[in-house]
Amino acid sequence: MTEKINSDDVSNILRVMLKRLEAMEDRLDTISASCNKMDTHISFIEQVYYKLSAPLDFLMYNIISPIMNTTMIGSGGLPVIKH
Repeated sequence: MTEKINSDDVSNILRVMLKRLEAMEDRLDTISASCNKMDTHISFIEQVYYKLSAPLDFLMYNIISPIMNTTMIGSGGLPVIKH
């Protein structure tokens, strides 16, 4: 035997579905705001890296690496591998 659904049941089901849909929309808004903040942070880090990578590479390969090679070879340690 099949149970019939009346209009009150349908209204209740729709009300519950609407509440759940609204809750999901709220969660998506929160996630979206968080993603926007993370995108801004990632852009900032990329800009800083872009500006500092060349000077840091120059410093590392032309000043620090030769000093480390000389110091480590002179002290009997392993030399730093140049890239």
